[in-house]
Amino acid sequence: MLMNRLSPLHLLQEMQNSWNWLDELTSATRPFVAPEAYPAIRGWSDDENFYVEAELPGMSLDELEILMADGQVLTIKGERKECPDNGRKWLQREQGYGSFQRQIRLPGAVDQQKVEAELVQGVLTITLPKAEEVKPQRIPVKGA
Repeated sequence: MLMNRLSPLHLLQEMQNSWNWLDELTSATRPFVAPEAYPAIRGWSDDENFYVEAELPGMSLDELEILMADGQVLTIKGERKECPDNGRKWLQREQGYGSFQRQIRLPGAVDQQKVEAELVQGVLTITLPKAEEVKPQRIPVKGA
């Protein structure tokens, strides 16, 4: 009679394979959005303003809240509603739902009274005018 040795690493590998199999079976029916990465954003600046864009497909203005704190911290908050099942059997379900919040620290102060936000075709664009002390100033050069 031959005896096989049990290896703890082999047992761990078998457990991992079982979990992977279970994960594959259930992944098609569960939504997944990494909370810290939603919504996807991009930001840039020019001489006058900072700009932040956020991708928010299917959301409306009443589901969003935009806040400014300390003249430099922009917060985008909202809640995506869950799509009702209505007896559906999901084949794939990647769109997440629930509350979200993103904070962006801007590299300079903002004139909070002049901030504007616009939601067009699922893209939120926030224009944040730079405070006067942050804007580039032209320095006159004197000759000798």
